Amino acid sequence: MASSGPHKHPSHVAYIVKSLFGGDPLSAEERKGRRFIPLSERVYAAPDQYVTLSSGRVCYIEKGQGEPLILLHGLGANVGRWTDTVNALAKQYRVFAYDLPGFGKSDKKPHAYSIPFMLKALEEFIAALNLEAPILVGHSMGGAVVLEYLLKHPKHVCPTVVVSPAGIRHSHGVIGRILGSLLLKAPFSQRVVPRALGRCAFQRTEPVLDMVFQASHADQDPQWSALKRAITSATRYLLAYSVQSRLAGIKTPLLVIWGEEDTLQAPHLALEMHQHIPLARIAMLAACGHYPMMEKPDEFNHIILEFLAGAEYIEGCEH
Repeated sequence: MASSGPHKHPSHVAYIVKSLFGGDPLSAEERKGRRFIPLSERVYAAPDQYVTLSSGRVCYIEKGQGEPLILLHGLGANVGRWTDTVNALAKQYRVFAYDLPGFGKSDKKPHAYSIPFMLKALEEFIAALNLEAPILVGHSMGGAVVLEYLLKHPKHVCPTVVVSPAGIRHSHGVIGRILGSLLLKAPFSQRVVPRALGRCAFQRTEPVLDMVFQASHADQDPQWSALKRAITSATRYLLAYSVQSRLAGIKTPLLVIWGEEDTLQAPHLALEMHQHIPLARIAMLAACGHYPMMEKPDEFNHIILEFLAGAEYIEGCEH
């Protein structure tokens, strides 16, 4: 495995604080020609569909044929983050991707957006669409949801992929959680999100730049108030969440993908996962930050497809 560098466990609260400062996350040249698109008008990799769960209406897309595969995005994100991955995996799989409750085009009711809440939504989504033993792929907060699913459903033996999953460290203390919530609730919180996104991406690809641009104008969205409430709630619960002590209970074939330059989730956390789950394969992507699916999509999709195909050797993986 390639070295993950000198990164230490970052405090996510400190990360939020640092994101308040600094200049514009995009240069004038990077902003040129872009326009803000409200969440309700975003175009995904396949036509929007909706299913009603206990959390409300959830927007999802479906593309391709074959074994069912579900993609779960991270905190504050939406299905649009998976565009390249949906198109690549749909050539061999029946791919589903949905906006987690509170995000994207899904309903944003005043729920407690905890990991157990998101897990219940995943279980209901699988049941509502009658998906038998789907392959699961989760990024960041979505990765935490996937790990919780594996722990609750130990008989689920389909290959599973997590990408820089949240919760692979001790939870934050009460003071840290309160401080994090207060910072996100503050009037200046709109400064935090685009700077935080820009800081944890290493490759400034077109999808990454557009992600940061859209986040920079999120307060113009008619749904901003409800989205901000969901982000704040999810962050508060995520800061209190940890799966670290329970990782050994995961027996499912697992691929862990991490960007070596991820400044949000320290790359050496992948090593901790490997210590607790010896059979897990670890893929470290060089010159890549927190968004491998957008920063290095070709390499990212290739590694996933090789893993799902049962390849004995996958370049870039620790076996």
